[in-house]
Amino acid sequence: MQHSLAYNAQGKAYAWGSNANNQLGISSLTETNTPQQIDITGIQALYAGTANSFAIRNDNSVWAWGQNNAAQLTLGHNNPVTSPEQSPNVFGIQKIAAGNEFTGMLWQNGLVCNSETISLTMLEIPEVEIQQNGNILSVTEGIAWQWFLNNSEIPGANESQITISAEGNYSVLIDFANGCSLHTDAISIGNEIAGLINENAIEIAPNPATDYLNIHIATGVTNQLQSWEIINTQSEIMMISNATELSDEIKLDVSELAPAVYYIRMYFEKQSIVKKLVIQ
Repeated sequence: MQHSLAYNAQGKAYAWGSNANNQLGISSLTETNTPQQIDITGIQALYAGTANSFAIRNDNSVWAWGQNNAAQLTLGHNNPVTSPEQSPNVFGIQKIAAGNEFTGMLWQNGLVCNSETISLTMLEIPEVEIQQNGNILSVTEGIAWQWFLNNSEIPGANESQITISAEGNYSVLIDFANGCSLHTDAISIGNEIAGLINENAIEIAPNPATDYLNIHIATGVTNQLQSWEIINTQSEIMMISNATELSDEIKLDVSELAPAVYYIRMYFEKQSIVKKLVIQ
């Protein structure tokens, strides 16, 4: 529950907080940190659910608004409600227990009424550990993957395995065929991987760039460079190297690239290094 309700001695109702599901009842999805008056008066009780709200007026009528995907507002439909709407099905309620997708009500004569129940199926997610074989990290489960380094997405790393490119904490977000997802625990990679090139050995200037881009590769590293490519944020290859462009000083004409964020991915003998590039 991330919203609050209150009413004053005159029976006026107020709401503030999260409003992603119209739970404030102010006819908009605007969130607010200060109390906003709700278009309903004569209040004797208010109840806040997970993403919905209920009111009992002095005439003992019940009003509701907010999330209603399971018809939990007792209004006879399952449409979202942006402002207070009277329930045609209940009257003379003493107390209300508002949950996520259900509602419990206590009549003044002590009878309890519950809204329609729902059935939930819990899908199993296998336990997954990242396996390391030399400078290769991999997982064997899932149908789609996104690898992370130090909690940041690695551009284009969308396979079940990845070549270690730098020291740090590696993890992977896995999608399964049953619709579930899992973000694995991180595996820490230190300097025990011999021969890794520090990403600072690659310098890109200017960055942001407009027409031309210079890539400087530190001495002793150039002979390990095998290829490079420039990809966009959708991992589409926009430029790719040829044999004459593998040197310690690479000058690229990027004038035909549209202004956007790109990534330069450089492949070495034991790893790949990715650098962010901005084209203005």
